[in-house]
Amino acid sequence: MRIYPLLLSCERLRELVSVPETLRDDSWQDEFGREALHAALVYSHPSSFHGPDGLGYLGLRFPDGESLDFGSISGNLEDLNKWFLGVCIGPKEKPDYVLSHGDILSYQLYGTINPPMLFGAKKPQHQGIDHMTLVKEVQAQVGAPNDDLFPPLVRRAVREYLKRARVEPRVIAIDLEDTGTCLMFGFDPDKLGMEKCQQLIQAVSWFMPRCIGLLYSPTVVKTAKFVRF
Repeated sequence: MRIYPLLLSCERLRELVSVPETLRDDSWQDEFGREALHAALVYSHPSSFHGPDGLGYLGLRFPDGESLDFGSISGNLEDLNKWFLGVCIGPKEKPDYVLSHGDILSYQLYGTINPPMLFGAKKPQHQGIDHMTLVKEVQAQVGAPNDDLFPPLVRRAVREYLKRARVEPRVIAIDLEDTGTCLMFGFDPDKLGMEKCQQLIQAVSWFMPRCIGLLYSPTVVKTAKFVRF
């Protein structure tokens, strides 16, 4: 492996994370995703850990000139997929950037962390774990999601998480005029409590590529016929 081009990606990545969050538009996200994938970063110590959200991360940081153990996201994709990890760049109280496991899956499925939204879904206002939309409508077309909307890699990651959480994995595809075709998971507040449902919603969002629309409605959960996956 030629390390020099990867170090150039690392330096560009360092420049990109200095951009204020308010200026990080789609163009920034696209370039960041390209540079982050192969950049020669350095493993943190410890190299893997659980974040404040309780989810697992590989820690990578920028080189600082000492003798270093280089690593990259692309060189760790197999393990990231195996252990359902995200990536924390610059682990500290306020990291330089955090990639969810959904972002890692997005690299493998679409070649980018910021692909176009699927099936007319609306782009969320927030990225990461807070991009599910709460809806009140109950008149909608629903059905079992196909592999384009709910790819097998994503399905596997969500199923394994819910299995560990001891929650039945149930899902539907739901089509609303204002939101496009999205996924909705069958977290029943009557059985789990609304606080637990909100925790599950946030966690499941973390496993999803950004291009897959996510909806939640306690009313729909109680009335629709969900499918196990």
